[in-house]
Amino acid sequence: MVSGVSTRSRKQRVAAACDFCRRRKLGCDNKKPKCTKCIVHSRECTYAERFSERPSNSRIAHLLEENKNLRAAIDTQKARSIDTTTTVRTDTLNDAPSRAATAARSTTAIDAIGANFHGPSSVLHDQTAAAWSSSVNPTKVRNTNVRSALFAEAARQRQLERINLKARKLQFENISSERGYELLQVFWNRQHHLGTVVYRPAFMRDMANSGPYFSPVLLFAIMFAGMKYPSSQFSDHATPDSISGMTFRRKAEDMLHHANSDTRLLNKSSITTIQALLLIADTLFSWCDERSLSSHYLGIAISMIIDLGVHTERSVFYRKGSAEDQEIGRRVFWSAYIADKVQSIYQGRPPRLRDVDCIVSTDFLDDYEELEPFHSLTYSIVPMQLSTPTRSRSTFEQLCKLCIVAESIITTLYAEKSFQTDPSILLQRSLALQTNLEEWRIALPPHLNLQGEGPESFDILPHTLSLMSMYHALVILLFRPFVSDGHLHALDSTKASSAFTACANAAIEIDSILKLYKTHFCLKTCPYFISYATYASGTIHARIAAQETAAQEPGGSQFQKMLWSCFETLSNHQEICHAPRQSMKILLALANRLGVDAGSFTAIPSRTDGCLDGQMPMSSSSALDPPSNITSPTYANETIDFDESLNALDMDAIIMSFSQPPRHFGIEHGGTIPACNPPSGAENDGRNSLEYSEIVTDQDNWFLDPLFGLELQH
Repeated sequence: MVSGVSTRSRKQRVAAACDFCRRRKLGCDNKKPKCTKCIVHSRECTYAERFSERPSNSRIAHLLEENKNLRAAIDTQKARSIDTTTTVRTDTLNDAPSRAATAARSTTAIDAIGANFHGPSSVLHDQTAAAWSSSVNPTKVRNTNVRSALFAEAARQRQLERINLKARKLQFENISSERGYELLQVFWNRQHHLGTVVYRPAFMRDMANSGPYFSPVLLFAIMFAGMKYPSSQFSDHATPDSISGMTFRRKAEDMLHHANSDTRLLNKSSITTIQALLLIADTLFSWCDERSLSSHYLGIAISMIIDLGVHTERSVFYRKGSAEDQEIGRRVFWSAYIADKVQSIYQGRPPRLRDVDCIVSTDFLDDYEELEPFHSLTYSIVPMQLSTPTRSRSTFEQLCKLCIVAESIITTLYAEKSFQTDPSILLQRSLALQTNLEEWRIALPPHLNLQGEGPESFDILPHTLSLMSMYHALVILLFRPFVSDGHLHALDSTKASSAFTACANAAIEIDSILKLYKTHFCLKTCPYFISYATYASGTIHARIAAQETAAQEPGGSQFQKMLWSCFETLSNHQEICHAPRQSMKILLALANRLGVDAGSFTAIPSRTDGCLDGQMPMSSSSALDPPSNITSPTYANETIDFDESLNALDMDAIIMSFSQPPRHFGIEHGGTIPACNPPSGAENDGRNSLEYSEIVTDQDNWFLDPLFGLELQH
């Protein structure tokens, strides 16, 4: 009985309050049929049915097991997240990565990414992570970590290069390891002006360990490009006479074309094959005068880029690759994009890589070479380590952005159907492109902008000067059609004057760049886009020099001196490369047509056959010997404001010089052009230029000085 009473009293103590008292948090006396509070407030006294499951041993055990599994899942998730953020370290810091090991690491990283990624609609989507990403920006945090890891790996591999060389891990075919390593140094030093085709840390690491970013065909392509410059640069490790650039070219092409069907490299797309094709295409174009074959190799490389998905970061190549893979992909793509635009301008071909078809960031994360001191190897008669930072990454990034504008200029003004477009529409588009160029210039960092904050803030380097010369050449490329093309300058005569003024000011800026380059470096080995900028500015200087009233002054007028500076630059550069030879030929012919004294400069004939039979197009002198004796004026640096001289020029005559033969030659419609005598004061020794009878014979064959596709002129 005692126990029964106790049980009943316990139940009474824990009796639940009625619904009204429970909501109002009042003390309920549980009287029946109504409690006191419900009577006072005239409420219905009700009790909601409540279920209270009593704990049991089985339920407790189930909850403990569930808690254990959840904790294990959280620990696994954290471990995978850490592994994903440190992929770059495990991928790049391994001393001896084999192809199989690298593939295994990549597969592990891909599996981790796949296991951790869930879309917003998934029940496993982490809302907390989404909220964190909106405030912290994990992409920025990750890029900072990746940038640090890539920098550390680049520094480490640079230290290991000499160690691997001494340990005989770097093997070169038919030449000593020391000479081969010196050729590599030449190549690394010449890469900056047209992008980083080959990513040095990965190549040098995998060369020592037979990794995936090294291949024999890529090594031969690098040696082919490096042999453009003579062995006299190196005092102790000369290359045997039997070894030449042609030797490495043949080895590379044998691997591309003549291997068996299972190993023929052109049958399967790969990053190293793309890199080799880009290097061979560039060297054939600039050194060997094999423009068509160069274009073919570049086209194959572009096709492989698209095949692998390197042209879009939405592809598997970027989404599932390591940070190093992504960095290499970006550099390869943009190097190909730049090469495509340069060849498009030179050869008059439509661009094959279009910005609208590609999504690849220009944010290169490895900036080891950005602040590394620049070495003037192959750029100076006496190579030395300079105190100036190399500025490789920032120059590459800005060159990519400038080439995007170049593509727009080409497709707007120089496409086949542009001649069918209404001139007023072309004018509006050109003004928009002018704004794009100006915005690019304004956004330049001070160390790349020659006029940004004064010359003292500009880093004078071959590739930074090449970048600025390309900008001014694009200004001429943009505005000259409104002077030279009849259907454009006929739209508004004032537009032609404004356009020519813009061209003249750009030509003056290019002349200043040439003076800086000549002061600090050797003209013979300048980046070959400087040759194009020199040619483009020369077409403007020649027309102004033909009209200047001061042309009879001793030493020539200011613009004639600038024209002679263009001749000097091209004359030096054509001794090493074939690309400037056509430019020199056209510019000399233009000077003769306009009656401007060209001095004793001469265009070296093209020697395409020499490349095919093993005789590389090298001058008999060393590449960096002082230039041969040529008549070249010397003049002090002067600031010229062309706007003040514009009124003194006959703009109609300038327009006519673009659209028809000058009248002083006495050429009638359908007539012939007589041989041109050398200007007064020049020796008639046949060196001044090609005779006019060798260039044109009638009005239909009259060719002028094109800016787009100048290599099509023969």
